[in-house]
Amino acid sequence: INASCIIHRDMGMISNSISVRVVGISSCPCAYEVSSYIDPFNKSTHMQGIIVKTALTLSREIKISPIELINVVKKAIKLAPVQILKRRDEALFTIEIMKHRRFAEDLVRDVARELALTSSELIPDDTLVNVKINSKETIHLYNVNAELKSRVGEIRRMVKT
Repeated sequence: INASCIIHRDMGMISNSISVRVVGISSCPCAYEVSSYIDPFNKSTHMQGIIVKTALTLSREIKISPIELINVVKKAIKLAPVQILKRRDEALFTIEIMKHRRFAEDLVRDVARELALTSSELIPDDTLVNVKINSKETIHLYNVNAELKSRVGEIRRMVKT
């Protein structure tokens, strides 16, 4: 987890930015579905390490702290890597990961939704948000990236409908 805050002054305009990077874990919904057709009693999938970069930019002071923003992102992605687990706990953790199967683009929308649900006192509607997900694939020779750029107010309107 890391965070940064930046203030830019360009031609008399000031913009404030805050960005965080959070590491998480996801699992593949596609492989899970296919495995259920092959053996309905032994559903399985593969895991992906994910890196979520979230940046907020506003023309005035940003009231959300880096720690609060990290917690919003962690709430959306649900699962983060764990340093040390006993075997039984590790098995339970992987089962929990398989319950939260999501594509990279689903994760981007989930982070955006959590930002929209955050108080408008902390994140005003005119805040520009940029969420990037890099999914480190475990069985493929490629990684998957997804990105969403929008104003928080636009996301809030979509969440309400």
